[in-house]
Amino acid sequence: MSIDTMPIELVAADQFTIQELADIYNQTRVDYLIPMAMSADRLGEYIHDFDVNLAFSSVARSIEGDFLGLIFLGVRQNLAWITRLGVLPSARHCGTGAKLLDLMLANAGAMGLEETYLEVIKNNT
Repeated sequence: MSIDTMPIELVAADQFTIQELADIYNQTRVDYLIPMAMSADRLGEYIHDFDVNLAFSSVARSIEGDFLGLIFLGVRQNLAWITRLGVLPSARHCGTGAKLLDLMLANAGAMGLEETYLEVIKNNT
């Protein structure tokens, strides 16, 4: 299915519990060399410590309600960074990540932020 035709619903991350977000996050990392599993407590600390704005962060779901991925937007003053982008292995190469990334760039722009950075894991192809 092409990027433009895959039906994906993007929902603000603040509509989910920290446990649900941790579960989704962990599912997106199951095939990583080092999966980097995160507990709800640790994710809550990360959200707090890195100023993640859950209202402007997002979870991707299929129209049927299956989780496909998530992305967080951290905000400090006039700077934003996109972090923890993850897509379930079964939903990759269908445009899910691109749609999540486009939304974060739009959200940062709507907030009037001067710069937006993308956080990536070195050597993550």
